[in-house]
Amino acid sequence: MTASHCDTLVKCGVLVLQDEQRTVLRDAGLAVADGRVLAVGPWTKMRDVYGPDGDISGSSGAADSVGSPESAPHGPVAREAAAPGPKLLDLSGCLVLPGLVNAHTHAAMTLFRGLGDDLPLMRWLTERIWPLEKILTPELVHTGALLACCEMAATGTTCYADMYAFSRQSAAAARRVGLRAMPADGLLTSATLSYQGPEAGLELAETLIAEFRDDPLVRPVVMVHTVHTASAELIARSHELAVAADVPWMTHLAESRSEIERTRALYDGARPLDVLERLGALDERTVLVHGVRLTDAEIDRTARAGAAVVHNPVSNAKLANGMAPTARLLAAGVGVGLGTDGAASNNTLNMFKEMRMAAQTAKVRDLDPEAVSAQAALDMATLGGARCLRRPGLGTLAPGGAADLCALDLAAPGLVPLHSPVSNAVYAATGAEVRLTMVAGRVVYRADAFPHSPFPGVDYPALLEEVRAVRAFLLRRAGVVPTA
Repeated sequence: MTASHCDTLVKCGVLVLQDEQRTVLRDAGLAVADGRVLAVGPWTKMRDVYGPDGDISGSSGAADSVGSPESAPHGPVAREAAAPGPKLLDLSGCLVLPGLVNAHTHAAMTLFRGLGDDLPLMRWLTERIWPLEKILTPELVHTGALLACCEMAATGTTCYADMYAFSRQSAAAARRVGLRAMPADGLLTSATLSYQGPEAGLELAETLIAEFRDDPLVRPVVMVHTVHTASAELIARSHELAVAADVPWMTHLAESRSEIERTRALYDGARPLDVLERLGALDERTVLVHGVRLTDAEIDRTARAGAAVVHNPVSNAKLANGMAPTARLLAAGVGVGLGTDGAASNNTLNMFKEMRMAAQTAKVRDLDPEAVSAQAALDMATLGGARCLRRPGLGTLAPGGAADLCALDLAAPGLVPLHSPVSNAVYAATGAEVRLTMVAGRVVYRADAFPHSPFPGVDYPALLEEVRAVRAFLLRRAGVVPTA
């Protein structure tokens, strides 16, 4: 191993690389340069090659310190090196994972968390969500998106795809927190908060893609809301835009019975996937969000087209839409990512909950304990999401990958003992164990800074006050009496 420029040297108690071999290293080191992983390996070797002074202050450096609160600190400890060299970050008491990829959400819907629980999909939309969405402003969307980015950073998510209105506000929130974002204004045939008709919607999508072309964190994509809310022309033209811009094309599809029935009524009996095929909108850049009601034949067609699916298990369960055939999708070779959907139908943006739910509901659906393993669930939340969003280099901490990571405290009672790091990450972790999140080599969340400044770019107490004011406003407009 030859020394070269290194910005940050990270000491990891346990490091899950998510490389091709699914390597897990104990007492490991990770070198970061220019926002990417430069090298990984045993800590002693990485320290000798990249460390400026041979060790990290306050760390024992012992391999058996993993999970042992007596022998090593468990909170992240960062310091600037005394001599010229990399910043040193001590995560020796932590399980370090690649940053999680939330491949589908509606970020600003954090503002609707808990409004309209326990309702069927269409009643939830027509009675609660759509009336409130009519009064949203760019400022309110920014507040909701900023809260969403904080929640995602605090639970290990480093990249998310967002379909909503005023998507520049989502982009601004992501940049402020330091997350990677792939936002879009959902395209519908009708007017929305963002535009007055489909032509204006397409122009907006094209403008945003060009505007953020060179942004290091934000990459807008093209998203059609659903097949039954878009005309054939809008579907075809939006897909052509995605091809020309070389970005993913995404749509909600096969989420519920009512969606399929509405599509068949509008398209002469055709199911949603049939419509996409007829219009040339099913190919390797197509991302189908939900896919709960895809048939076996449709799964095979999706695989042949090279399209991907984003599974949203918690939202699907809460809205009683069913359980997606994830084991069948994976067996067919379909790329599968995970998403939280919006906080109004989930009610969190916590990818650890999605991983657990993805594995467990697959077992229930197929009555097969091997249907989706812990490793497969972690793959969906990392490499699978990166594949869906066409972001090679995300979802892995192998050399060359993005320096996007999250660190879980191995002293947390629910993560002890550590027989299997991947099992604990999927089945035991809740997200509350996340102590640090990094994006492109920059720390964007530190649990040890609560309650004041856990997010370096955000005045979090001020944000909380702003959200409280928004809550009161929304409740008044919804005619709901506050409970507290």
